[in-house]
Amino acid sequence: MPCVALGKGKFTFSVMEKVPLHVEVRLKPEALGCTKSSLHEHVSLLLKSLQEIKTGVVNFGLAKDDYLDAHVERIFVCERERSDGEEDGDEGSRLPLLFWQVDLVVHEYQLSLDEPCEEVDGDEDIASFTEYYLPSVHFEGLWESLMFEEGGGVGGLGVKRQLMNYSRSALLFSALGVDHNVIAWNRLILLHGPPGTGKTSLCKALAHKLSVRHFSATFEKTSPEEQGDYPSGFRGEVNFSKLIEINAHSLFSKWFSESGKLVSKLFQQIRDLAELALDLDSGGQKSLVFVLIDEVESLAVARKQSIEGGEPSDGIRAVNALLTQLDQLRQYPNVYVMCTSNVSDAIDEAFLDRADLKIHLGNPSVSARYSILGQGLNEMRRVGLISDAGVRALEEVPKEVREEWGKGCDSDGGYTDEELLWKVCASLEDESGRQLRKLPFLCFSKCVRGTSCRLRDFLRSLLGMAATTASPRGERMQE
Repeated sequence: MPCVALGKGKFTFSVMEKVPLHVEVRLKPEALGCTKSSLHEHVSLLLKSLQEIKTGVVNFGLAKDDYLDAHVERIFVCERERSDGEEDGDEGSRLPLLFWQVDLVVHEYQLSLDEPCEEVDGDEDIASFTEYYLPSVHFEGLWESLMFEEGGGVGGLGVKRQLMNYSRSALLFSALGVDHNVIAWNRLILLHGPPGTGKTSLCKALAHKLSVRHFSATFEKTSPEEQGDYPSGFRGEVNFSKLIEINAHSLFSKWFSESGKLVSKLFQQIRDLAELALDLDSGGQKSLVFVLIDEVESLAVARKQSIEGGEPSDGIRAVNALLTQLDQLRQYPNVYVMCTSNVSDAIDEAFLDRADLKIHLGNPSVSARYSILGQGLNEMRRVGLISDAGVRALEEVPKEVREEWGKGCDSDGGYTDEELLWKVCASLEDESGRQLRKLPFLCFSKCVRGTSCRLRDFLRSLLGMAATTASPRGERMQE
């Protein structure tokens, strides 16, 4: 726990500092008369009544709070902020907290229920991008479901924490109007690595998470004149951000020299959206516009290699246009660009140089594999596919117990359920997160003949499948 040492010489004592704890509160679509101050008061009283505060969904149904029942759909306690010098994964960083130990940071938001819409342009009727309102019902819970190694990333920071720290700083510098000519940042990130490691999902989840925090910042009760037809506490579409998912393959034309023009035309539409978001909000707050370019290597291919390989110059024009358009987006403080790539070596050096943050996402570690499969097993337990029990999260198992796993047992009869799951995960070293999430379904369809089974029986079946699943990719393709 973070503390401050007081006193002189060898006579010191520690005073506990309050830990910032983020709590996300999802409001009902029909929530009326809900104000920030009242909502925070009721959430604080609810958490104060708990014996301890843990990460995850808070069951407020038993609190019998009519205000929360009328306005709130879900309350989720996020992971607390780390103190200086504290590493991700430290035992103390995940311990339950008491109310007096935390400084609550409440983020209220409402989900957009709109379906994504596509922008179709050109003669081939191919959508150039897909547009989502954020926070979106399509991405709710995605951030929490993604599992990565906590100690990974630059400087030992976990991937999620690194992205949140960068995003907070990038948007803060923009909001304060820091001079780009003095300090350079582009609000451009690149996630790269092999297929199936969660790059695209993480980008969408990050946009959703940031839009929740932004929704909370713009949530306020307005006067009747300003409010118009919108419910009290909301300011219409101003509260909602947007995600623009670009279809990079749609920007290549069969007509010579047209690809560069298509890129420029698409980014002009993005700039129009960004300007509209700025003009809509007369109160000074801005709606955010997130731009996602999946498989960016198809659009930002290395020009040097293209020239040496005799590639058509139209592709080079497309890269030039993309770089020019990205530079022009810097003037919009509410635009955030996210890119993914499976083949980062093929990306143009000038594009790589513009990316503020480049993160490699590899296949999950054994602890991340445990979290992914544990999630799946507990979901099966929730819906009744597993009849008797779920598995504990890895952090709930004492460290000294985990250190003894795998020592001296020849049959699964000597293993706990968690240790047997660890044994399964240890044999799946080369599997991507995408393949791991398929495994519970594939195992159930192959090994279970009824509508449910016991956890131990299912774990035995998983262990039996692990050897086949972990075989080389070429062998799996031939099965």
